[in-house]
Amino acid sequence: MAKKYLSTLKVSAGLFSVILTVLLGSGLPANAQTDSTEMKDQGPQMSLLISSPSTEAVYTRYGHVAFRILNPVQGTDIAYNYGMFDYNEPNFMLRFVRGETDYYVEALYTSYYAEEYLRSGRGIVELVLNLTQEEIEKAEQYLAWNIRPENKRYRYNIFYDNCATRLIEIIKETTGATLQIPHEGEERKWRQLIDECCTDAPWVEFGIDLALGAETDTYANPEEQLFLPNRMLDLLPRTTLLYPNGRSTPLIRDTKEWFPAKPASMEPAEEGWPTPLLASIALLIVSIAVAAWDVRRKDICYLYDSVLLTIMGLSGCVIFILSFFSEHPHTNPNYNLFLLHPLHLLIGVPLTAVPRFHRAGFVYHFINFAELSLIGLAIWFLPQQVVLPLYVFGIALWLLSARWILVNRWKKNVR
Repeated sequence: MAKKYLSTLKVSAGLFSVILTVLLGSGLPANAQTDSTEMKDQGPQMSLLISSPSTEAVYTRYGHVAFRILNPVQGTDIAYNYGMFDYNEPNFMLRFVRGETDYYVEALYTSYYAEEYLRSGRGIVELVLNLTQEEIEKAEQYLAWNIRPENKRYRYNIFYDNCATRLIEIIKETTGATLQIPHEGEERKWRQLIDECCTDAPWVEFGIDLALGAETDTYANPEEQLFLPNRMLDLLPRTTLLYPNGRSTPLIRDTKEWFPAKPASMEPAEEGWPTPLLASIALLIVSIAVAAWDVRRKDICYLYDSVLLTIMGLSGCVIFILSFFSEHPHTNPNYNLFLLHPLHLLIGVPLTAVPRFHRAGFVYHFINFAELSLIGLAIWFLPQQVVLPLYVFGIALWLLSARWILVNRWKKNVR
């Protein structure tokens, strides 16, 4: 993928280099503009290129980061990108759902790497690392080994092994130091960190909240928060390297904004769609109307129940697979399965839709009513945040099961 990308961009590489030089030269203070001249005497420079998030795709919402190694003496300027993946790999989507996606690292000219972000309106901030020449050379040797075809792939993990965490581990390994990151005022839960990236996309945020389990509601320490490039931008300039001999030094020597991100629209990315909360309230209102009509006529609208149970059951199947049959982190245990589970589809729908099973359907809904009643009382004590739209969906389902019980009291036989 990267080779194809390089060949496509070679046509405009020269022009972009001029543009990049102008942008850097006009956007930096005078002492930073002379870095390349000074570097000829100082040797190579290693830095982090942190790209701003975008709403282009779900995975671009979290930003991106790559290594940059600039060596004016050798005339090289290379970016190392650990965020490469190939949609055309066999069974890519299946492997993605199961958390078995393999990413890989590629080396490419920094000008080519930056051009993609400039074109898409995403900003780049460079954090220049305060490393010795020996440490940079050690990192270069590792990266040269890592980009070989037999070494370049790794199993992607959104929280613990991604484009950002890989770079942090390389820094720690090549320096032999630990990171001293300020803790005060930096307490964040995993769910909070993820949700902050999706504030303009309520359905994306809702889907992620359903998929992630109880572990997501524990606190991530400052170093764990570095899985997000934006948190790197916040925390690393205040971070120090603590060496085994007791020596400490700031991790970041300089910060440079290459070009700012284009102002994002204030309109939600899902404009025109009702939010999950509005959709759940609308469903609850319809369910109240259906239940009242059914109680009045002493019968059940089996079609409505079947459709609702199908939607709930399919959602439960996805959560069940993510919880028990995937390598994704923080998906198990997931207490959302008490509300959305595969039994709605596998048992609830047949017992509701098929007339000769309606008597057994009453038993199913009686059990469902009892289970949802208990969960409704215990939900505030669970070690997992159950988001409000799901809670409202649960009330709608509880109401429909309750009306099965009421109607059955007036009828000796449930049709």
